[in-house]
Amino acid sequence: MVNSPGASRETFHTIGLTLFAAILFGTVVLQMDGLRTVDSIDYAQIARNIYRGDGFTTKEIYPLSLAFDDSLVHHPSFKRAPLFPLAVAASFVLFGVNHYAVYAISGFFYVLLVPVVYHFGKALFEKPVGLLAGIIVATSPLSIEYALSGLSEPLFTFLFTIALYLAYRRSNGALVGVALGLAYLTRYNVLLLLPGFLVFVSLHYDDWKRAMTKLAAGFSIVISPWLVRNYLLTGDPLFSLYRYELLMYTAIYPYDTLYRMFDPVDPVGFFLTYPGIMLRKAATNAMALSVDIPTLFRNFLVPALAIGGFLEFYPSKHRNLVLGIVLMIVSQLIALSFFLPHTRLFVPFAPFVVIFASAFVYRKFEQGREYGRPLLAVVLIIVLLAPNVVVLSSLSAQQPSNVVTDDDASEYAENEDLEFIREHTDEDAVIVSDAPWVVAWYADRPSVWLPAQYEEMRNRISGVEYVYVSGYYRYFDEENAFNEDVRTEYLNNPAFEEEYEPVKRFKSGGILFRKT
Repeated sequence: MVNSPGASRETFHTIGLTLFAAILFGTVVLQMDGLRTVDSIDYAQIARNIYRGDGFTTKEIYPLSLAFDDSLVHHPSFKRAPLFPLAVAASFVLFGVNHYAVYAISGFFYVLLVPVVYHFGKALFEKPVGLLAGIIVATSPLSIEYALSGLSEPLFTFLFTIALYLAYRRSNGALVGVALGLAYLTRYNVLLLLPGFLVFVSLHYDDWKRAMTKLAAGFSIVISPWLVRNYLLTGDPLFSLYRYELLMYTAIYPYDTLYRMFDPVDPVGFFLTYPGIMLRKAATNAMALSVDIPTLFRNFLVPALAIGGFLEFYPSKHRNLVLGIVLMIVSQLIALSFFLPHTRLFVPFAPFVVIFASAFVYRKFEQGREYGRPLLAVVLIIVLLAPNVVVLSSLSAQQPSNVVTDDDASEYAENEDLEFIREHTDEDAVIVSDAPWVVAWYADRPSVWLPAQYEEMRNRISGVEYVYVSGYYRYFDEENAFNEDVRTEYLNNPAFEEEYEPVKRFKSGGILFRKT
């Protein structure tokens, strides 16, 4: 059977966009040296434990986590969702245990997202819209930065976009549920998006009850093994340490201090006891999100054009989709206002913003053909080329400020510090530190986050042979000033001086202590 010219062009566009994104990613990833963020380091060390056959365990241990399991070796991870670390562990099998293998997963799903956006844009509007949206997503500073992040956002965005694309095509509800279930196993904030998603499904499917039943079945089957694991470990199938972020960055629990405490606090009870504190926190976070979310694209024109697209096409057949997306954004915005203002949790909406912005540009071009081409060219230069070229060219010029490199000094710790710890401590030696993430990944040792008070460490953690106080806090804001106070509490504490002696003072300002 001979393929039609249209089908051949579809294949050409799909393959072309995919290769374009892959080549673009390949040219910039080799410039990266080390992992970029605390979260990417945490994902990597969990993945290495999985790769070694130690299960879903962590070497970066929060004191709060010890309330649910007191083991310091092979400690279960109670914070991260499992799918991204599992994918990184598979990458370690193929490429070895290194930071490039971590980037390979975030980059892989960035590449896969591009053709999905093309097909989604084409299904919603026309082929030129899909092509334009695919190109913008492929070259977007936002996409490239997260492809190089070693974070779960590219995987989550891919799965969430697939789920919504399947739902728009009125595919089998079970497939939609499977995609949503995999997204939940990547990031738990899927639960915040479910109400808006289900509203869209209920309005879009002809037999919505049947679709919802299948969706629930597919979703439940996919996530049930993880729920059973959590129930067996904690008694709560939906348990995650993230729930305690509801209490953090408040007057009672400033910054992330609760992670460094040993006794859990009931989040619901706290909310009901201190409603005024929670409302002030929500107002502050909502203001921060309202400022930060529009800057995700590094260019205000993209979301501005998308708003034009939403307004332009809302009365049409896309009414239900626009309504669902808006409800998901609003519900997540409200929830994050009470937790922490993680702007990056809005990254999964970027493909839809780009698609509707592209559709708006193309519609205006079609409405005024004799005047549209120059306007389209100007818009494309501003939206697509100018900011993207600037960001892409800057990637090779400098590393982000929070990079931990394999070769050079970083703001977290010197490579010398971590090599010394790795070479002069036993594999299962527990090291209490103010930078447990780098100790866990680079020194490959279990590391408990330094409690705020030395007495707490001495009384609540048994068998601590080493304490590593890093040279991390070189740049001071209020939060780092608090952490410096904790550092001083140990270094100037007579009891600590009596019970621990310095083994090595590093050029970074870090000090490794050993119990006398």
